[in-house]
Amino acid sequence: MRARLAPLVATGTVPCGRCNELIGAEEKWELDHRDDGRGWLGPSHQRCNARAGWEKMVETVNGNGGAVPESPYRWSRRWNEEPPVGTEVLLGGGLVEVHVGRGIWQTVSQ
Repeated sequence: MRARLAPLVATGTVPCGRCNELIGAEEKWELDHRDDGRGWLGPSHQRCNARAGWEKMVETVNGNGGAVPESPYRWSRRWNEEPPVGTEVLLGGGLVEVHVGRGIWQTVSQ
């Protein structure tokens, strides 16, 4: 989807799905998800998409007693907790281990 939209966005005539301002031909942009998670919102400025994600996280935190997640999450210092699903550990030689949950790691090539 992003590859199909890239030539159009590169014209500088496509509005951001978040702020409605035009995305400049050389500006960084992302294919943004809808806030409800049901499909694509469309092209958005990278900064607008990041801000929307941050605002959603803050909203979640405020509804969670104010617990703010670490950024970056330092799972290596948590001896009794599992890292978040998707945590990657670079093994070298083009191999990465990815945490898939419940103490299970999968080795994949980069």
